[in-house]
Amino acid sequence: MTFVTKSVAPLADGEPKQDARGRILAVARELVARKGPHATTVRDITDATGMNVASVNYYFRSKRALIEEVLISIFAPVNSARVDLLLEAETRHAPNPVPVVDILHALVRPLIDAEPGSNGGSLYLRALQHLRTPPGEEANIFVFSTFDPVAQHFISALHRTLPHLTRTEIAWRYELARGGAVHVLSNCEPLSTKMHHLTRESGLLDPAQSDKVLAEVIAFAAAGFAAPPQMCQDDLVSAPALLSVDLPI
Repeated sequence: MTFVTKSVAPLADGEPKQDARGRILAVARELVARKGPHATTVRDITDATGMNVASVNYYFRSKRALIEEVLISIFAPVNSARVDLLLEAETRHAPNPVPVVDILHALVRPLIDAEPGSNGGSLYLRALQHLRTPPGEEANIFVFSTFDPVAQHFISALHRTLPHLTRTEIAWRYELARGGAVHVLSNCEPLSTKMHHLTRESGLLDPAQSDKVLAEVIAFAAAGFAAPPQMCQDDLVSAPALLSVDLPI
């Protein structure tokens, strides 16, 4: 699956257009991952690149267009990889449902393989943490609407495998699994010492052992999906047309 956003490829002015445009985008990606899309300013970008505001507007037309392209460039590779792995699993297991562990592998593996920033931390995880803070902002709604089909694909696959659960309960457990994976992988970041402090003298699993980390996350999430149903149809109420919910990405 490929995600695209509108962008402008203008004529060069002094610097080759791809070099100038690419430099702005690369710097903006690092800043958005470090500060968030809401706190990152055009001035931050011009200070870091040595270019002026007119150049940023020339290449991207507006801060909003630039931020949207940055978010696509950070989130699209992970979500495209997720869909590719899930489609591969669906083909491999057809006509039967995909086992939960295979669905979870497709969901979590791309998080571990996500592109690192300049200091080794995941651009995806860091940008996502910032997006969780003000859920009603434009950037959040943009990401939600762009990648919601990915979440729905995973929820549908899980529901097919676990038809005894309502789709609503599947969505809750999907979010618990996804959120848990994001949380623990963020604590495995190079600059985080959270897991070291939690384990202390019992020994630390090197986060670089990605297969071990992946296995631990999947085992925990799979146990959650194996739990008996906690909801029934009578527990459910009609939802409004649009909810301010955490991003299903």
